[in-house]
Amino acid sequence: GRLYSFNEVEYVPQAKDIETAEEWEEFAAAMNSKNTTALEKYLHKGGIVRLGADIEVENLTSVTVQFPYIFDGNGKTIKRTAATSSLFAKLTGEIRNLTLDGELNLSNAEDAPFVKHISAGAKMSGCINNMNINFDIKTHCYVTGFAAVALRNDTEGFEKLEISDCTNNGTI
Repeated sequence: GRLYSFNEVEYVPQAKDIETAEEWEEFAAAMNSKNTTALEKYLHKGGIVRLGADIEVENLTSVTVQFPYIFDGNGKTIKRTAATSSLFAKLTGEIRNLTLDGELNLSNAEDAPFVKHISAGAKMSGCINNMNINFDIKTHCYVTGFAAVALRNDTEGFEKLEISDCTNNGTI
């Protein structure tokens, strides 16, 4: 027989797709606490977090910190039947191929189903909003089907944000 020698290879397990409400909660908790070790479980190569199945639940914890990654909805739907805030508070990365369904009941004057604040350089593409938005706010407010407030970056001039191929079917 022959002896073969192989170079040492480090095994890196593939990241997991989010497939349940419990996994979303774990992902959101990791983001909100900035626990990079816990976040790695859901972070695919290229900084992609991917939805692997439709999720239906009353509400989900929002990602309340800056989201600089790519969230790929993978053509799946998140249905929140009694949501009270945006899925993401501040988007600096990208959301693509995601459908939101259900109902959003707001008490905040700046909110939307997908994103509360979308920043310069951020992108949304191929997203569909089917959520109906209810609010009883007496002062001026910023409520839309996608992102409530667009933030700009004046440090190097204007950097564009992009919302493309998105459809709003929800009532406001």
